[in-house]
Amino acid sequence: MNSSRSTGVANGLIFIGVIALLGALYWLFPAQIGGLGRAFWYSVPLKVIVIGFIISLALLVRGEGPFIVGLILTGLVAVGTGVGSHYHRASQPYTSVDHVQGTQDTYRWRQPWVTAAAVAPSKAGAITGDFITEHTKYLPGVDAYSTPVVARGIFSGYSELVVQEHGKSVATVCKFKEQTPRPGGPFHQSLSRAVARVSPMLKFEDRDTWAYCHKDGYAELVVPVTKYKGFPEGHQVPAGIVVLDGVTVTHIANVEPGEYPGPVYPASIAAMQRASTVTATGWWDMRLKRAGYETTSGGTSTPSSSSGSDEATDQPDIANPSEILLALENNQGWDYVTPLVPRGASSSIVAVSSVAADQVTSGQFNDLEIRTLESPRLGNQALTLEIESQFPQLNWRANGLGVVEVLPLSQGQWSATVANRTTPMRQVNVDLDGTVCLTDIGGGNSTCDTPTNTDNDDNNDNHELDPPPAMDDEPQVQVPQSTELDGLTSEELIELQRHVNEEVARRFETAVNTTSKEDHR
Repeated sequence: MNSSRSTGVANGLIFIGVIALLGALYWLFPAQIGGLGRAFWYSVPLKVIVIGFIISLALLVRGEGPFIVGLILTGLVAVGTGVGSHYHRASQPYTSVDHVQGTQDTYRWRQPWVTAAAVAPSKAGAITGDFITEHTKYLPGVDAYSTPVVARGIFSGYSELVVQEHGKSVATVCKFKEQTPRPGGPFHQSLSRAVARVSPMLKFEDRDTWAYCHKDGYAELVVPVTKYKGFPEGHQVPAGIVVLDGVTVTHIANVEPGEYPGPVYPASIAAMQRASTVTATGWWDMRLKRAGYETTSGGTSTPSSSSGSDEATDQPDIANPSEILLALENNQGWDYVTPLVPRGASSSIVAVSSVAADQVTSGQFNDLEIRTLESPRLGNQALTLEIESQFPQLNWRANGLGVVEVLPLSQGQWSATVANRTTPMRQVNVDLDGTVCLTDIGGGNSTCDTPTNTDNDDNNDNHELDPPPAMDDEPQVQVPQSTELDGLTSEELIELQRHVNEEVARRFETAVNTTSKEDHR
């Protein structure tokens, strides 16, 4: 009697201990455990593996033969369902893709992402912390870029936010109420743990997160989240946003246009929708790369630094080739916009995709529209070479200039930006007929050049480039010959060249600013 009672008590304690251990594991690792649960519940191959293994173990009592046969059958079924599972997940977003006719929407020009990310630390003032420039995000609602700052320390989260408004030399800084969990943060400052505590079924991508300054003066972190839909095989769909201010964590399932100044629709979901075009005509065409589109970086999904191709690495928009966040010209919202090239060796741009980024409904895709261009456009790498050859007066290499972010602003005109590492210097507008015009930022002081392949000699005047504004009235200056260059050492020549480059860049920037002011008087 006492023995059976002791056994019952022991079993009860073991049960309680197991429950306590599972609870402790979930408290410590909610994101990881939630991820395992999602992976099993919404994946047919994983269900097959787990159930097949259990059945194989049950057959072990009949000998090793049935056990091995069970494992082999489980493996074969898992491989077969794995192929179907991959195609199912890739094809489900295609139900929301529309191939439409007509003129595309018109968008506003924006400062290139690469320059905004690079210049953020120099505009922030007295901030002590680490700038997470890779999480710099464009906020179309306020025409600004925001960059989060991590407080110094071992277990630190986001503490402040730097917001660069277009045209202002000093950034606005606002603080989170308390240190806020961040992507990749340690333990209690881990954004994955914070989101998992809202619901273990929610997930997010680091690149989708962004922050803004609330109207009441504090910073808020916005995390567009996703969930899985469908059974037994699921696929990702939007699930609203999670908003954190350092004190509270709030899940908002549905967001209307204009409620937040940035993208509430996950860019990762928009990328899945765009990439789903490869499934348009079936599994076999997808495998043989005969359907769908790629980005200008050469991939159907996100750019890969491992591609190793010059075509990819020399692209002017390699840092931001897809899901470019652009505000509509009529101030009626903002979209993710992506120039598209055909799958294969061609780098000509043949279509443009767009999907609304300012609204989200949990469980539903926003419609992604693809518009085929009437005439293919020159690939971005070739366009860069064309621009540099047509406007040599910019002294590209000496001034550290390059072409960045080719934006599909309208049906008839695309725009690229001439910039150094931190500052946009000029815009380049490219018309449908190939005419390329160099203008000041925002327009004005236009210098145009017609396509270089024209055979009409009457148009030769269009090929004569106007000199830079700052040099219109400058007399020819004779370079003094008091110092023989062959008498300088290599180190002295290098130092002299450095000073010359700095002075040329300074004069060029001064000339651009002066001309811009005169044009706007």
